[in-house]
Amino acid sequence: MGRAGRRLVDGKGAARVAERLLGPAVSVRPAGADDCRRVWEWRNDPHVRAMSLSDAEIPFETHRAWFDRALADPERILLIGEAGATPVGVVRFDPTPRGLRVSIFLSPAGRGRGHGARLLLAAEQFLRARGFS
Repeated sequence: MGRAGRRLVDGKGAARVAERLLGPAVSVRPAGADDCRRVWEWRNDPHVRAMSLSDAEIPFETHRAWFDRALADPERILLIGEAGATPVGVVRFDPTPRGLRVSIFLSPAGRGRGHGARLLLAAEQFLRARGFS
């Protein structure tokens, strides 16, 4: 009976229930060159622009130059948040004399699902795992 039960149950039921109730876990990964256009589209979303220091639309070539510099800068941390396999937002850490300044925004599809807090938590865990306190 034990073997038959193990063939029927994978032991992941609690995780599936939690995901159904809370939504998928959010993880982060370093941004790559392939993320440039997606991040540009998200940044130019009217909702994101309204919350930004500048609400002006950014031309793609201007964004691409900034994005390339951001990826090349060893002091800047640019992360893509994903819920499951779906990209849902961006977190950026920029150095300041007093520490790191955080910038965060969600994709249009990522808003309203509780991803913001989970994205920030995942980004903080990413930093801690790399020796930031």
